[in-house]
Amino acid sequence: MDTFKINNFSYDRKTNITNLTCSIGEKNYKLSFPSNPLLEVDILESHEKRYDEFIVRLSKIIMNQEYDFKTLNILKQFYHEINNQISVYN
Repeated sequence: MDTFKINNFSYDRKTNITNLTCSIGEKNYKLSFPSNPLLEVDILESHEKRYDEFIVRLSKIIMNQEYDFKTLNILKQFYHEINNQISVYN
């Protein structure tokens, strides 16, 4: 099973945006969202976890709707991007 890995994590003070580059298997992904320490911890805790564990955590974050509308939409798009790519990849 593929592993979720965070390759690069940064915060831009001027824009208040968190940027991260991650990989699942051989495929790289980029995610940018309005900075939120709680969300950042949720994602960082998934580093080097199995893909299915990460996707479950991400879906729970989306379903619980704990973040603002814009952030949730970004997370939904990211979820669909990685889920569709992994389905094709496997």
